[in-house]
Amino acid sequence: MSQLLLIDLPATQEAAVDWLLWDSEARRAISQGSVDGLDKLAELQADSHQYPCYVIVPGECVSHFRVTLPSSGAAAQAALPYKIEEQLCGELETQHIAHDKIVANRPITVAVVARELMALWQEALQRADLRVRALLPDYLLLPDDCVLLDDGRAVLSCGDCRATIDRDNLPTWWSLASRGEARAAAQLLTVGELDSADGLPPGAQPQPVASRLEGLAALMQRPALNLLQGAFKLRDPANENWQLLRWPAIAAVAVLLLHWAALGLQTANYQREQAVLDAAIEQVYRDTFPEARKVVNPRSQMRSRLRDMEQGGASGPLLSWLERSVAALKGRAGVSVTQMQFQSDPQSLRLSINAPDYATVDQISQSLTAAKLQVERGAFSQQGNAIYGQIVIKGEQP
Repeated sequence: MSQLLLIDLPATQEAAVDWLLWDSEARRAISQGSVDGLDKLAELQADSHQYPCYVIVPGECVSHFRVTLPSSGAAAQAALPYKIEEQLCGELETQHIAHDKIVANRPITVAVVARELMALWQEALQRADLRVRALLPDYLLLPDDCVLLDDGRAVLSCGDCRATIDRDNLPTWWSLASRGEARAAAQLLTVGELDSADGLPPGAQPQPVASRLEGLAALMQRPALNLLQGAFKLRDPANENWQLLRWPAIAAVAVLLLHWAALGLQTANYQREQAVLDAAIEQVYRDTFPEARKVVNPRSQMRSRLRDMEQGGASGPLLSWLERSVAALKGRAGVSVTQMQFQSDPQSLRLSINAPDYATVDQISQSLTAAKLQVERGAFSQQGNAIYGQIVIKGEQP
């Protein structure tokens, strides 16, 4: 998105707040205006949610430093305030210190502002529910060797030195920042026309702009530093709600993962059981037809071989009798079929059965009779704690 919203906050509650909607590709203002004080910032809420929003504060209220630390991490962050303490105008406890990422032995940008003033800006932005990318002093938007002159002020960037000062102090400050060298200004923007070029950096060619915000937008670079750090970080209601829901959500995800894991284990168990059953079925087929060499689908092959054994082909009674016999025998503890003999003329199916007692044999005979089969029970003999004998199916009931 090439459009961005710039908001220029004052240092007092009542002063007007200027804003600018800028097209960075076309390098022109789309719209601009002001609201009456920090209490009216909510008027910019919709635009701040629609466009990338950068908030600018007066650079004269924010001190700028370039600091190099020998280490990084928490230890370096704790040591940073004492590195710059002697250069501060106020007590360390009253100052808010912001910085970009600390890298050992590499210069970092540090910005210092009074905590009271920082609280004023942070509360105004929070109250208006503005969505802000960064809160920056005006001079951090300028690239190197640039000057913006506005209403008696000069916003300056010269090497590692950056500041917003009274315009009368520009020559002295520029000379000190240049270390006495004749350092030229790469760009010089002025709000309105200059009456005189006296006191300007050497080689500067003034370029008029319509407003302070247009000048800052035209030169704008986007630094990594953001004053909204630490205790002054803007609260995000959506993030706070997520923090409240985080543990219930994690618990729900954990339960869901456990459920999926249980389903996976159950599926794996079913697959193992299926593999065992398939192996058992194949073994039964090989035991029944030992001459078989290739077994692809033992169920289908068994059915085909049994049909081939019937003289009547697919319409013969063998398969039908077997299905009803299996139903009669199914679920009966201690019952096993040791031999099966089918005779085609006259048609009969002889089942040699081991059973725990005579009552079980009677129940099997009754179940076969109930299945519309003519049943004849042969002699049964005692063998240990069980009995064995034959049941003969002689046909269908009339």
